[in-house]
Amino acid sequence: MTRFAQSPTAAVLSGVSHEAWLRFAAALEAQPAGAVTSTGGLGAYEFQPRRLVEMKAATNLCYEGSDGRTQTCDFVAPLTRKLFLADLRLQYKLFVRSIQMYDRQLTTGELKIPKGATRAETLAALHVGGRGALKDWANLFERTRVRCNAVREIF
Repeated sequence: MTRFAQSPTAAVLSGVSHEAWLRFAAALEAQPAGAVTSTGGLGAYEFQPRRLVEMKAATNLCYEGSDGRTQTCDFVAPLTRKLFLADLRLQYKLFVRSIQMYDRQLTTGELKIPKGATRAETLAALHVGGRGALKDWANLFERTRVRCNAVREIF
């Protein structure tokens, strides 16, 4: 992952050092680039199709499986699922864009940092669980809580 990171002079997030950003990004790199979770999380950063649709990188969000929890989507051409899963650099670029979008929403007040949480924790929760994670902060899913705890003190 770090081989794709911007130069130390190009801050990814305002007020966050390059070193802190690299630690944050590494902590959220959850699986190999070509992996897909049982709930549909795609690539190294376990992008949920819901988030890819929000970012306009995909369309047609669907919920499948016997429990309706597995998300699927159609990528916007020329991007395909196969290309996305094969390209860690692209996944990292979308991860940066996603976190920057969430951070802008925190800055404008559209989203709020939960009481007692850090900015890094909040951004991790948003990336892993979406906006719903902030609504039920006290009852985060275990995998979301683990990721939040891993970044808590980074920034």
